[in-house]
Amino acid sequence: MAEQSAQQSTIAPLRAFPQGWGEFVAVQRHPARAARLRELEAVAAEADDREALNAAVTEIHDILAAARREAAAS
Repeated sequence: MAEQSAQQSTIAPLRAFPQGWGEFVAVQRHPARAARLRELEAVAAEADDREALNAAVTEIHDILAAARREAAAS
């Protein structure tokens, strides 16, 4: 990560890591939410139709958005 920052002459990768980690922790802090995210990821990976895929992706987005808000508030 530090090497990537040096190569790109930016600290963006260094800033992205704590944000991503905070979102991960915010999801994992709630076992039911973490389990639901795993279920939705499996549904999205195996979806045969666009409607099922869109529903799964929408719910994944909602879970991650909530986690992002929680991480930002910490």
